Amino acid sequence: MKKTSALIIILISIVIVFLVLSGYRDTDKEIGILDREQILLESNRAQQLEAQLDDIGEHLEKEYNRIKNEVNNEQREEELENVYQQYLMNKETLEEKLKEEINKILSDVVEDMNLEVILLKEYTKFGGREITDKVIEMLDEEFYKAEVDLE
Repeated sequence: MKKTSALIIILISIVIVFLVLSGYRDTDKEIGILDREQILLESNRAQQLEAQLDDIGEHLEKEYNRIKNEVNNEQREEELENVYQQYLMNKETLEEKLKEEINKILSDVVEDMNLEVILLKEYTKFGGREITDKVIEMLDEEFYKAEVDLE
């Protein structure tokens, strides 16, 4: 009885997978493949935001060292923690900004290239249509040199 139940579940699963996959074959839509690492390495916009974070980090590091050397022990730990929190907030803001910009570009790419879904390259063994270069091009074209207000 248990073998029969297991066999029925397996057969039903195979039928469901077949129906789902055959449904995708009937459409003209493709699967897009995106390499996040390549975007971070090659996009001028990603590098611009990284440089902005580096500048902020350098400024805050100077402030951190100043506090460490000049402020008395009672206030020192609290002020040092505040400087570190400022850095983390700026980092989060810049990362979120890049994520929003990439998502906007991805929505345009999905429509322009008639894609059903986008998968990350790191989780894809084979197949799909590589879209990373197109995303980098559009991201840099639309957002490069745009200012990010961190206040």
